[in-house]
Amino acid sequence: MLQDSAQLDLMFQALADPARRHMVERLSRGSASVSQLAE
Repeated sequence: MLQDSAQLDLMFQALADPARRHMVERLSRGSASVSQLAE
């Protein structure tokens, strides 16, 4: 359970970054190239 908490902490820490949240949101709509993600 503690390891699960640590993994959740890392995930939420990563999602605290607006650029990373944008990438996750964009990829939730389908695949995208690195160039498309950089736009």
